[in-house]
Amino acid sequence: MSDLPAWIAAIAAIAAPSVTALINNIHQTRMYKRKMYTQHKIEVIESYIAACGERVFSITYESYPRLCAEIFLYVPKCYWHDIEKLNEQVNKKFDERDNKLSLSLLSKVSQELSLYLEKSRK
Repeated sequence: MSDLPAWIAAIAAIAAPSVTALINNIHQTRMYKRKMYTQHKIEVIESYIAACGERVFSITYESYPRLCAEIFLYVPKCYWHDIEKLNEQVNKKFDERDNKLSLSLLSKVSQELSLYLEKSRK
């Protein structure tokens, strides 16, 4: 009976580093996934803004259609209305577009998303 505390201490001494390593690995994996998600979110938002800018002043739009839908996956709903207005303006035919309004909306969305990204990085 007197050996029981010694056995418990020995098992704990052997198991503790393994449990600590396991917990550390799980935490590191979660942090890596969060970092990759945030990095992808930033890339999508930057690409969307760039594609909208290109689309406002030209007829070509290679990556815009994909980004126009994907942007909604990475921004909160409070920005959706402005993004939808911008998409509506950018999707008009080149000669029917109001470039002043498009630039105004692009600037507004860009500023809002920039502030959003700053908050999400903290």
